[in-house]
Amino acid sequence: MSPFDYLRLGTANILGHKKRCFTVIIIISAIISVLTAGALVIQGTENQVLATNNRLSNGKVLLQTTADTSSCPEDDQGCNLDTKIADIKTTIVQSGGEVIDVPNYQDQFTNYFALPPSILSSSATAKLDQLPPDTLPLLLSPYTAATWLQIPLPLSEQSPTQKVSIVEKIRTAALYHTITNQPSHSTRKFFVLDLSPSGISTSGLNLSAVRQDSSPFNIILSNIPTGNSQTFLIDSPAVREQLGEPVASTSVWALFPNSTSAYDYSQNSAFHCEDFAKIRNKCPKKFLGEVTPAFGDPLTAVPAFRGIRTVYTVICIILMIIGTITIISTFSRLIAGDSKTISLYYATGASKSQIFLIYSTYLLCISFLASLCALIIGTILALILNLCNTTALSQIFTLAFGIAPQTIILIGWDSAIIYLIATIFVTSILTPILNFHQFSPKKLAQKLK
Repeated sequence: MSPFDYLRLGTANILGHKKRCFTVIIIISAIISVLTAGALVIQGTENQVLATNNRLSNGKVLLQTTADTSSCPEDDQGCNLDTKIADIKTTIVQSGGEVIDVPNYQDQFTNYFALPPSILSSSATAKLDQLPPDTLPLLLSPYTAATWLQIPLPLSEQSPTQKVSIVEKIRTAALYHTITNQPSHSTRKFFVLDLSPSGISTSGLNLSAVRQDSSPFNIILSNIPTGNSQTFLIDSPAVREQLGEPVASTSVWALFPNSTSAYDYSQNSAFHCEDFAKIRNKCPKKFLGEVTPAFGDPLTAVPAFRGIRTVYTVICIILMIIGTITIISTFSRLIAGDSKTISLYYATGASKSQIFLIYSTYLLCISFLASLCALIIGTILALILNLCNTTALSQIFTLAFGIAPQTIILIGWDSAIIYLIATIFVTSILTPILNFHQFSPKKLAQKLK
C-alpha cells in the first residue's frame, strides 16, 4: 500500500465515524486551546512591554554602568578608575554588547548626557534638523515634563479617564515644544523631541490602577513593573556650541541587541554589592559598578516574565500529563470499538502491520484536525480576552509608560505552542503501539465471539 492509500483509508475512517471523531477532536482541542491562549497572551504581553521600554533605542537596550572605586584600598594601584572602566568595557563586549560614546556635558547647574542620534529611533530624531534657535534637543520622561511644566500629576481618587487626560495634557504641552528647566534654575531652553517611557500615576501594569481588579490579565500584569527613564540631550552642534567640550565621566554606556542579553550582563557578579555593604563602602574589590537602564526598566521585566513562564510551564506539564492520559484513553477506545472494521481489513487481505499503519494515519489525521481547532480556538480566546479589556489595557499602558492612548493587543507567537501540538502527535503515534495487540487476529476473534 502506498502512503496515499493509508491517508485515504485514515480519512475514510473519520468520515465513517463523524460523530465519534468530532467528539474526540473537541476533547483534545479543549485541553490544548486554553494552554495555547495562555501562551499567546504571555508572549504578547512580553513583546509589548519590552518593545515599549526599548522604543526610543530601536528595540535595543541602552545601559549605563557607573564605575565604582569606593571598594578600592588606598594602597592598591591596580584598583583605580581607569582599570575598572576598562574591565567594564571588556565585560560589555564579552556579554554581546557594544560600548557607546555618550558625552557628558556640564554647566553651573547640572550634568547632561548626550546620546548619539545614530542609536535612537527615527521618531526621537525626526525634528532634529528643525530645532528652534538657542534650544537644546531633549528626551525626558512624562513625569519630569510634568514637573518642569508644573502640571499637577494624576491623583489616586481620579477616574482612569481623568488620569489619561492628564497624561495627554502633559504630552501635548511638552512634545515638540520649547520648555525651560525651572527646577534647576537654569535659563537654558530645551526642545522636547520625544518622551521616554515612565510611569505617571502607577509604577506597574496591574489593571487595578484603572479599576479592573478582577481582570484575568492581572495574573500576568501585576508582576510587571515599569520603572522610570533618565533625561538626555541628543548630541548635536547646538549642544556643543552651548555647553562646550564634554567632561570626563565615570559612566560607561553600552547598547545590547535585546533585553535578554542586557539582563544577563547586569547579572554578572561584578555588578552586585549588598546595600548594607554599599553604605559602609565595603563592597568587594571585584565590584565594578552599578548598572541602570536608560529607558524604562527592561532589566526587571525580563526576570518577571521568566517567573511567569516558569509557572505557566508547570501548569502546562500538569495539564498535559492529564491530557495525554485522556487522549490515549480516548484513542484506545476508538481502536477497541472498531473490531468490525479491522475484521474487514483482514478479510480484504491487509496484514497486521498494514492495519497498524492505517490506524496510525487515522489518529494522526484526527490529531491534525484537533491541533488546527486548538490553534483557532486558542487564538479566538486570546483575542476575546483582549477585546474585553481593550479600554483598560490602553489606559494602563498610557499611565504606566506615558505613551499616547492606543489600542493594545497582547497576542504573540510562543514556541511553547509547538511543543503542545507535538505532544498530541506523539500521543497519536504512541497509542497504536500501546494497542498493537488489538490488531491481533486472535484478539479480534475473541472480541467478535
